[in-house]
Amino acid sequence: MPVSDIRNWVHGKGVTGAAGLAIGRSGSEYSEDQLNAGSTYFGAGKAGVVEGLHMLITESFNTLTYGDIMIVHGAAENPTTVLTGRTGILLAALTAGKHFFVPIPAGVDVLQYLRARFIVTGSNPTTGKVNMWFGPLDGSENA
Repeated sequence: MPVSDIRNWVHGKGVTGAAGLAIGRSGSEYSEDQLNAGSTYFGAGKAGVVEGLHMLITESFNTLTYGDIMIVHGAAENPTTVLTGRTGILLAALTAGKHFFVPIPAGVDVLQYLRARFIVTGSNPTTGKVNMWFGPLDGSENA
């Protein structure tokens, strides 16, 4: 990996502020795309750069109780092994304009393929759109 200073889109490809893409309407689901880092990246964050998953909400969620944002990785495409995540984000916090960041733990060996998983607890939402990408912490995070 290192991910670099660009946005490596995995859901709702586009520019910040774009319409985003629905997620969670049918329950928990993975991002529409994945990042192929090319090989195992040994010791994420060793250079002092905090890298991770960004989730920008472009349309507020409804009906669910809370959501979890997970980073999953694996040696093959369509990984399902959880690397890390942020859990228990209440519905009241899942509003348009919120920008969540899930850091990749420093020093952890990250496998070749990375993607996101949004886990729904409670009723499946009928609204809620996001853009998600991998990249460094950039200061625009607000949640």
